[in-house]
Amino acid sequence: MMGSVKNIGRTLAIALFLSVAVGVWGCSADESPLSNCTPKDTRCDGNVAVECVLYGGGKAGPVEYYQSVTTTCEAPSSCFVGDSFAVCSLSAEPCNLATFVPTCAGDRVVICESGVSKASDKYFQLVVGPCKFGNTCIAGGCAAPSDTTCDPMTFVDKCTDGVPTICAQMGRGDSDQFREGFSRDACADGNQCLTGPDWVGCGRDGTECNTSSFQRRCEGDKLITCEPTDSTKSITFVGLEFQTSCPKGCGKNSSGVAECNP
Repeated sequence: MMGSVKNIGRTLAIALFLSVAVGVWGCSADESPLSNCTPKDTRCDGNVAVECVLYGGGKAGPVEYYQSVTTTCEAPSSCFVGDSFAVCSLSAEPCNLATFVPTCAGDRVVICESGVSKASDKYFQLVVGPCKFGNTCIAGGCAAPSDTTCDPMTFVDKCTDGVPTICAQMGRGDSDQFREGFSRDACADGNQCLTGPDWVGCGRDGTECNTSSFQRRCEGDKLITCEPTDSTKSITFVGLEFQTSCPKGCGKNSSGVAECNP
């Protein structure tokens, strides 16, 4: 009889625990104690997109909750509100990745991208960039301001006023538009722009090297490294010895690797 009483008590305790668990975790995301917002809180606060994002659920159990996520929109993007989402984009209307052609907003590239909204899986116009190395946005890609067209099959990599220049494909790598573009900043610190068969790069004296096996070294107050070159026609593994001035001298760290003194 005593054993039966204990079993009944244990069963009641388990039932009570389960009822409490269901009361806490069986609720909707709107009612979850982990939530700090509801979808109706989605809005634009000036240039800040405020979204209420659903998390949790799935195989881990019925634990769903909402958390507020904010994104600050930078010009030329603006904040737009849609059906339970807020985004920083050039338009409130979603874009179609299959048909969208990258374009320019001033000197910035505009692409069609997912993940712009944390609360929606739709694609929106995302402003990226800015272009590097003195390039600007042309035909939905980054190219030299001269806006010079080129043919990647016949173009010869070259130096333009000391800046390595290649024939770059516009868009996201699938455009039929090609323009001359700077592949890096102007060579400096005693390095010069150099060209070879199907490559261009910055190096101190034209000495080629293998980027995967090169051992960095010190020469006086200069750190000598192996920097990869750039290529229009194919991927190149050619490197050039490159020097960097070390204001506090060059030495070896605790691992025996050459570096500029801190």
